[in-house]
Amino acid sequence: MSRTLPETWPPGPSVRGALPPAGWDRVIRTIAARHGLGDITPAPYESGSDVVFRLGDRVLKLSAPCWADEIENEARLCAHLEGRLPFETPSPLAHGAFEGWPYVIVSRLEGVAMADVWPGLTTAERLDLAARVGEAAAALHAVPPPQEAGEDWPAFFSRMRDQLVATHRARGASEVWIERVEPFVRAVEPLPEREPVTLHTELLGEHVLLRESSDGWRVAGMIDLADGRAGHPEYDWAAPVMFVFKGQPGCLRALLSAYGYPDAALNEATSRRLLAWGLLHRFTSLPRMLSAVGAPAPVDLDALARRLYTL
Repeated sequence: MSRTLPETWPPGPSVRGALPPAGWDRVIRTIAARHGLGDITPAPYESGSDVVFRLGDRVLKLSAPCWADEIENEARLCAHLEGRLPFETPSPLAHGAFEGWPYVIVSRLEGVAMADVWPGLTTAERLDLAARVGEAAAALHAVPPPQEAGEDWPAFFSRMRDQLVATHRARGASEVWIERVEPFVRAVEPLPEREPVTLHTELLGEHVLLRESSDGWRVAGMIDLADGRAGHPEYDWAAPVMFVFKGQPGCLRALLSAYGYPDAALNEATSRRLLAWGLLHRFTSLPRMLSAVGAPAPVDLDALARRLYTL
């Protein structure tokens, strides 16, 4: 019997290129039938690196065999978090593999993506929402991580540390900036040790769902937990800083204050330390950081810390 999907797929920005749209439609319908979901018309989501389809009130995510651990991790973490937070996370309904390609089916959450709301907010509304994200992150971090939540944190951190320079070079940073990365991170070490907490790791505008209430926007849910893990809480600030706040004064301060940082800790030393965590993040990108703060371009990493991680 001939295969529908290739046995392997090279890592890249998206696996959707493995099949044309009609081919994906057939695959998703086959998986849906396997789990008794009936004759539901699959509706594709066009963003993200995985193949994601809406199936009525469910969402099916499928990825290449090389990302099987992440799909398993998402199913495990969704199950672990279910009912333990003051906002929703997807409920895992089924997971398996189609021709070796792993998939997970979860409940579809209601809400508006923060990325769609943020551009239209006033400064005061952004500060309020940043604080709500800080409160939501504090609730997430308060849930003890499952016994298996991604690679062991010390090993993961050590690997990110060892690959620091190579990572930024591979992601397009100029040599002028690359030569500054290692000394900067070394200067703020040792980064403080903490008992590992449950991390989302990608608190992007697309992954935080909101609901509007009489007193503003509130966090209604978090989705896409494939890269969730146990780790240091400050690892979670890189994504909202780089992709949402982008150096807007007051936003990071509002998040950290609501999270529980004392006022005395909201200083330049903390800005530098958080930039170090950002530089060590698995999905870090110095060019993206520099683009986030815009002109005039920072002259060094201390200036980038003051602009991007402004407190």
